Amino acid sequence: MDTSNECTSFFGSAQSSASSALQGLCFCERPTVVKTANTEKNFGRRFVSCENWKINQDCGFFEWLDPKMCSFGRKVVHRLHQRHEYLEAQAKRCETLVEVEVGKVRAENEKKIAQLKAEMESEISQYRK
Repeated sequence: MDTSNECTSFFGSAQSSASSALQGLCFCERPTVVKTANTEKNFGRRFVSCENWKINQDCGFFEWLDPKMCSFGRKVVHRLHQRHEYLEAQAKRCETLVEVEVGKVRAENEKKIAQLKAEMESEISQYRK
């Protein structure tokens, strides 16, 4: 199961029926973490698991925080997530274009400054003669 949006602790999250989850500890006495599923079947659904889940050394502690979503709701959330990713990619492209244009303007300004500096130095040297 792919996950994203990891939180550092279960504390402050939705209520859970397991007493160990309420204490923020899993079966191996490690802190639990809240994660969000990215699978098609459970996209956007939050769950609590052992903090070692990602490194495949977990104790098997797992509990859903959110109820199952209807198929239409899953589709809507999935489409919203896709739209968000698309807009993020567009924003990055725009940032890159802005950086390129800013770089061009800076280069032009530096060239003009160098030319003005050379002209001023030439005038100063003529004045001193």
